[in-house]
Amino acid sequence: MKVYNDQKRSLARMIVSFVYLWITLCSLLMFTACDKQDRETTVKFYLTDAPSLQGYKAVFIDIQEVSYSLDGVGWMQLPITPGNYNLMELTNGNDTLLSKVVLNEGERIQQMRLKLGPENKLVLSDNTIVGLDTPSGQTSGIKINIHDSAAVYSSYSVVIDFNAEKSIVRKGNSGGYLLKPVIRGFIRENTSLLFGNLLPLKVPFYVSSIHGVDTMTCVSDTSRNNLFVLQGLYTGTWKVMFKDQSGNPLNSINVDIVGGFNKDLGVIDLSH
Repeated sequence: MKVYNDQKRSLARMIVSFVYLWITLCSLLMFTACDKQDRETTVKFYLTDAPSLQGYKAVFIDIQEVSYSLDGVGWMQLPITPGNYNLMELTNGNDTLLSKVVLNEGERIQQMRLKLGPENKLVLSDNTIVGLDTPSGQTSGIKINIHDSAAVYSSYSVVIDFNAEKSIVRKGNSGGYLLKPVIRGFIRENTSLLFGNLLPLKVPFYVSSIHGVDTMTCVSDTSRNNLFVLQGLYTGTWKVMFKDQSGNPLNSINVDIVGGFNKDLGVIDLSH
């Protein structure tokens, strides 16, 4: 009987030891997984556009590849859905998610590269569809510098801001249109939105923000209470200028921006 009880006690101790070992291993694995997750950063990539007063109904950009570089030398391709993206649907604060990746904490994206296909098209105000001739150098890859580093340790967003109005150039007397992409990139979490509404409501205006050599321009949207949105503004005092459709200055104000905090200018009356 004593031997039997000793065997039972030994078995019980073995079971307890096994359970303790199992709990320890599980805790270690969970700690390792959490620690690894804490050391990773999710980066999302968005495409947006500045509005236009040229009367285009649609601007379709044939995006085939998007890649990024951490050092300006090596390039990693993003998983995207290739095809035509209508820039006219991505104005005044609207955007679309192109892709996302997970990086190690501390890794910073320095450059982006956009590769376009041949199916770039423009829909004019009379619904005529014309092709956009794209120089061969642009189809091999448009490099976009990301000048700032994310001042965050969790996820952040890289915005590819495609300026359709400045990118589309009419060919002299021969007719037709060229696509010469004007694009900038910025990290959303480091920058601010500057927005407001303009009066009269049914009249579109140009709005520009100027700080040193940096100038951002947009067009107010009469279908959204004449809303204007300027994106990617860094900390500093910006001069905000309002112009009519012919480019004549109407008014200007100075606005202090703190990166990461959006600024609402409310309703501004330009009728006087």
